[in-house]
Amino acid sequence: MELLVILLGEFLFFPFLGALFAAVNLFVCLFSGFLQFIFSAPLPLPQQALVGETEKALLRHGFMKPMKVILTLCAIFFLLTLLAFAVMNQFFFEPTVRSIAAQIAQKKGMEISFAAAQGNLFSGTLVLDGLTVKSSKGTRADFDVEAKSVALDVNVFSLLSSAIIIESLRVDGVAGDISMKARDVTALPSPAQQQADEPLKPKKAFVIHDLSILHVSLRLYNNSTEPLHLALNTLESKPFRSQYAIFDTFFRSNIQGRLDGQWLSITSREIPNGRETEWNLEDFPVAAIGAFTDKAPLNWFTRGRLTAQVKDRWQDGDHPEIIMDWSLLFEDARVEAPAGASLLSKTMTLPLINYINGKTEPVDLKFSLRLNERQFESASSLDAAGLWDATVAGLLESLAVNAGEKKKAIQQGVKDKIDGLKDFLKKDEDEPEEEGETKAPE
Repeated sequence: MELLVILLGEFLFFPFLGALFAAVNLFVCLFSGFLQFIFSAPLPLPQQALVGETEKALLRHGFMKPMKVILTLCAIFFLLTLLAFAVMNQFFFEPTVRSIAAQIAQKKGMEISFAAAQGNLFSGTLVLDGLTVKSSKGTRADFDVEAKSVALDVNVFSLLSSAIIIESLRVDGVAGDISMKARDVTALPSPAQQQADEPLKPKKAFVIHDLSILHVSLRLYNNSTEPLHLALNTLESKPFRSQYAIFDTFFRSNIQGRLDGQWLSITSREIPNGRETEWNLEDFPVAAIGAFTDKAPLNWFTRGRLTAQVKDRWQDGDHPEIIMDWSLLFEDARVEAPAGASLLSKTMTLPLINYINGKTEPVDLKFSLRLNERQFESASSLDAAGLWDATVAGLLESLAVNAGEKKKAIQQGVKDKIDGLKDFLKKDEDEPEEEGETKAPE
């Protein structure tokens, strides 16, 4: 979703500038015409003498003439702008789209190409065939992805709003490779890593009322290992907000497909005064979790299978609190700390490692979490939103209950994790809401 947010945010900035230029010309033209009308319109007879003297005074000071010049120039510029748009729309639509794509590609260090483009500037429609995007200089990931077709329908009347409204976006036949950048969590953050941790904020915010991505086949690489194969039949999200891209993907979408051949689904539905979402992952190789997070001990599994079910619900409102119920079933699982793991990580997670490694039967862990939508604002991943930190805290708490451990060190480790999460949530809730924040349409 990061690539979608970046490309759409950059692309929409160009029609936004065009609409802004036309709107400014139109406003100045109307305002100049209004002033000219006010100072030249006849008033009732009792005031004619006074008005006549006023008009003569204004004329002597050269007021009316400059206003007529401004009105004429603005009208000309506005008409020329409309004419330019009409010519581009009729004869140079595809070259214009190619020019915009070239500018985005140069700015973002990407290669963007497509076989054909058609659409209409005035209705806000765009259809691209054979779209290909390549990037080898990404801070979070590199892309080599193509889509058979992309159909976009923009509400042109929203181009000057804080968040542009896209009525629908349909992407079909997505295939390619995504290589996620490895991170060394034991070293000081490099400039590239610091940049990768920056919020995901597009150049122009947008809301997609109806997002549909069909027939996805991607190879996900992490740290040059064997890829995971992500094959989705459908991904539908209503709405999809650029400022909450990760949240809307995982908490407002309906997704069906397979991850490394195993069934994966996200089902989201409305309930009275709120919403409910369910994640399901069946018989997944648990060692592959390391491709999605660097949080210990989630990335320390060396073997085993995982069946996961997560249910969450929340009530309508600004930045609702999400209550998540997790059920994780590990079969034949083994956890080993890597050679470079810190002593603190080993100490904190030792109870979980010993518990899982010491079990011959399946390990069934259940726990609940509370998150807030605000955590996901401009987050680039579930990791950045704090979900995996919360999951580790939940695992340790569930372990303490299942194992019946009462050792002070274990309890203190669990308490530190949970208190850290609470501080993180409290900090987010205390932050003032920024102007222009995108919210889900009611």
